[in-house]
Amino acid sequence: MGKPTGFIEITRKKSPTRPIAERLRDWSEVYLPYPEPELRDQAARCMDCGIPFCHNGCPVNNMIPDWNNLVYRDQLFPRRAYARAFEALLAKQSEKQACRTMVGLLALAHERACEADLAHAIDADLDAGGLPDLDRLRDRFKPDQAVIPHVAVELVPLSAYDELAAVRAPNADLVLDGGVA
Repeated sequence: MGKPTGFIEITRKKSPTRPIAERLRDWSEVYLPYPEPELRDQAARCMDCGIPFCHNGCPVNNMIPDWNNLVYRDQLFPRRAYARAFEALLAKQSEKQACRTMVGLLALAHERACEADLAHAIDADLDAGGLPDLDRLRDRFKPDQAVIPHVAVELVPLSAYDELAAVRAPNADLVLDGGVA
């Protein structure tokens, strides 16, 4: 949840948009970048009230109140390196490509459990004046094939289970006074 009293204290402000006459000539983004302090304020307005559309309205199935809380608390990225990377990517690539690369970096950090090491690699790329190269980083953090053992499981024929069942059948010779011994 954002700020508990944010809904009352902060008035709703819509995201700035490009002029309609300009938008009619292209298929570019309608909304202009939202200034970060104002974005944080708007995220603080979320009350986590439980309105179903709010929880299910995100096209990528994010829990919107949780997302707003991360924005409000400036915790959208797990480490500063990821935020720096996103800023650098936005400065040099289209928004769509920057988002695609960022999602790939965050997925890599999660899937390979290498968040801290990946952050150091991203910082090194940015400090050298480049952008993070997702393919190179995927290759660098791929699992070592020598560590992954090859496991082969041989299944026994089904007839072996029939033999096992016959061995485990109750012995009829051990019936005493109507009960089983």
